[in-house]
Amino acid sequence: MLTTFLAMLLSAVALLAYERITYRQTWVADLTPQADLIARSTATALDFDDPKVAQENLALLKSQPKIRAAAVSAEEAGS
Repeated sequence: MLTTFLAMLLSAVALLAYERITYRQTWVADLTPQADLIARSTATALDFDDPKVAQENLALLKSQPKIRAAAVSAEEAGS
C-alpha cells in the first residue's frame, strides 16, 4: 500500500510540474504578440514626443489581470 501511495504522490507531483510549465509557456506565448504590438505603437508615440498616446497604449494592458505593472522607457540614440 505504501508503494502505491508513493507512486500516486510522485505522479501527482510530476503532473503538477508539467501543468505549471505548460501554463507558463502558454501565457508567455499569448502575451508576446500583445507586447510586440504595444511596443511598436508606443515607439511611434515616443518618436513624436507624445506621452499621452504612450500612456493610452499602456492602459490597454489593464485588460490583462495578470499584468501588475508596465512602463515605457525612452533612451536617446547614441547614449
